[in-house]
Amino acid sequence: MPSALHIPASVRKSTQALNYFARLSARGAPQPLNKMKALKLLFFADRYHLRKYGRPVTDCAYFAMKNGPVASEAKNIAEESGRLRPQARSYARRFVRRKDAYHYRSVAEVDKSVLSTTDIEALEFAWRTFGQYTQFQLRDITHHYPEWKRHAPRLRHNGKRIDAWGDQRSTPPLVEFGASNI
Repeated sequence: MPSALHIPASVRKSTQALNYFARLSARGAPQPLNKMKALKLLFFADRYHLRKYGRPVTDCAYFAMKNGPVASEAKNIAEESGRLRPQARSYARRFVRRKDAYHYRSVAEVDKSVLSTTDIEALEFAWRTFGQYTQFQLRDITHHYPEWKRHAPRLRHNGKRIDAWGDQRSTPPLVEFGASNI
């Protein structure tokens, strides 16, 4: 088994943050959490932590998508995506597993050694403040934040990817958020 040190920090932290939310959602029972809801909660935790402590919890690359901001590595983890390297996917699967296209679940306790006290504070803030909302309510809430609003007009192009520099490409619409913009 590969050492966790060879797994990028963004993957380790995103895995544990997603696991943390899944455990809170299930309150210890193996109940799946909606992926979009978890990704929006993660946005709020990263935003809170960046504004209060000068760095996000996860250090993920963020993209503006039609359903709001998305942490790329966290999305790949929740989907068990082939975009993850095999070692990273194996690490993530030790803690969270995809149930179906829209849900994932926790399969192990959170490894809190990966998360700082302030990381947990930010995750708790996101859960306490936004955890009662559905994924669609959270999507709508994120659409009111300046981090997403500034990219929204570029997302309205038909099927063209618009990157941070305004170049169009024939891929699904998304625009990168820099971590400094969260």
